Amino acid sequence: MGKNRRYSAAEPTGFLVPMTKPGGWTWKRQKPGACARYTCPASLAEPRRSRRPAQYGMPSTTYCTNWGCSEVEEIRVGFAVSGSFCTWSKAMEALEQTAQIYEPVTPIASEFAAGTDTRFGEAEAFLAGMEEICGRKVIRSIVAAEPIGPKKLLDVLVVCPCTGNTLAKLAAGIADSSVTMAAKAHLRNNRPVVVAVSTNDGLGAAARNIGELLCRKNYYFVPFRQDDPVAKPTSLVADMGLVPATIAAALKGEQLQPMLLGPEEA
Repeated sequence: MGKNRRYSAAEPTGFLVPMTKPGGWTWKRQKPGACARYTCPASLAEPRRSRRPAQYGMPSTTYCTNWGCSEVEEIRVGFAVSGSFCTWSKAMEALEQTAQIYEPVTPIASEFAAGTDTRFGEAEAFLAGMEEICGRKVIRSIVAAEPIGPKKLLDVLVVCPCTGNTLAKLAAGIADSSVTMAAKAHLRNNRPVVVAVSTNDGLGAAARNIGELLCRKNYYFVPFRQDDPVAKPTSLVADMGLVPATIAAALKGEQLQPMLLGPEEA
């Protein structure tokens, strides 16, 4: 069991364990004190509220900061980041939310993302954070990403954030980075790829590539919106808080709806 997993403390007589599988979401009842090694979440004083909305099929419930020992079916997730550095902080939050629900989670970073320091932070610090959340080393080369296909290492691959450059390469079938190779290798197994777009030209030059992937089998988009319609009218950014819900839908072969979101609430 991963150290980041969270369990519900919705009722004082027990708590619910999230069970994820390709068929969808279920919840397993766990009795208080079922495991003598850990404190029952129902007894914890400071639970935190989940941000997952119920309308997306993931019940909004109270989660504790402890974890139990109930068995959860493995869903192997790959979480790949590309170079949209301004959204990396939100991507890290999405990664942590994903690691709370699924295990194992394999971190992947493009060579450019893994080797570029910006005003948003140092690359090595981001990579260290990914490794701490996932409990495993970041895949950061084409050579390391290629076995994802033949060894069938993943059930679902998330690209978050996905830049306009990466979108174009996915649409064109180009595999010249660890992220695009991971996608190519994973798709050979007819398994889902979840795309969290983040690009300033989503309604410009990149629009055709979004359309191309929407027509492709096994591609699913995290719902997105114009992040600044006045100052950047062609810019699109996914709501990365919906990454776990999009994964759950993609594992059922469904696109999370609505895909096109309205303005973000102030």
